[in-house]
Amino acid sequence: MSRLLFSSLFVLSCGSSLLYADAKLVHAPAYETGDVIKTEIEMEINQTLTIAGMEIETGVNNYVVTEEKVTAASADKVTLSSKLSAMQMELSLPGGVMLNFDSGNPDAETPAGPLAEVMKFFKLLSKATWTSTLDGDRKLATVEYEESFLSEVPEMFKSEVTPEKVKKEANTVIARLPGKEIAVGDKWDRNEESSLGQGQTFFFAREFEYLGNEEHNGKQMAKIGITIKSVKYDVEAGGALPLQVKSSELKADGSTGTFWYDIAAKQIVETKETLKITGDLVLVANGQELPSELDLTMKISSKTMRD
Repeated sequence: MSRLLFSSLFVLSCGSSLLYADAKLVHAPAYETGDVIKTEIEMEINQTLTIAGMEIETGVNNYVVTEEKVTAASADKVTLSSKLSAMQMELSLPGGVMLNFDSGNPDAETPAGPLAEVMKFFKLLSKATWTSTLDGDRKLATVEYEESFLSEVPEMFKSEVTPEKVKKEANTVIARLPGKEIAVGDKWDRNEESSLGQGQTFFFAREFEYLGNEEHNGKQMAKIGITIKSVKYDVEAGGALPLQVKSSELKADGSTGTFWYDIAAKQIVETKETLKITGDLVLVANGQELPSELDLTMKISSKTMRD
């Protein structure tokens, strides 16, 4: 009986030490020439925007795999050759219009009308290659596409693939880490932007909480919870959309998320987040104010793996 009790206490103490151990959450992954890093990203969006009593429904289901190969690595610089090894896009647009693209069949028939530009962009993106460099802190420093890609991208999508935008999005994720040793229950805040395309941006105030260490996918990882404290929506003046936002009163009640930090790899390797955004907007088009309502659910997941 005493042995059994001792064994039980030992198991409990080990479990507690994992749960309540401090962790140093710093972005410092190691790279070696020849490494291949793959990142899977899945996104599902269902949105109903009601403008002046008229409902406009849209939906998105995307699956993308980014593949990066390390071509050179040193203490102060890492060079990667990158491409999309898989890209599947499904759009559900107002009026029952559907648009599908699969990089496994990139030469499928292009629809006529305005959607032709969308399909052209998808085809170009699926075949694009680019070179990236990371600095000594392993943040994204430069992005350079092959010249033909940027010159052929339709004007309405050029702002979506600028090196500045790609760098900002990548480094925003890295900046989620506190960069120091923390204890279970510690919390920290970050203000983040999420581009929706065509000049649309969500501004989030996110709170992160260290929940402890667990075994996840066969590795010891730190688990971090994500809470959205506030959200705002805006449309860039003079952008592709003929709209402006006069005011927005949005809330993100019910939005939840988690990211996992691989303790040995010293980087975030998985993120899952469900955003539920609802509320009132006042949009302006041609000088006319349009009372509006937004009901949006967005599910995003990403997972990074090394070959």
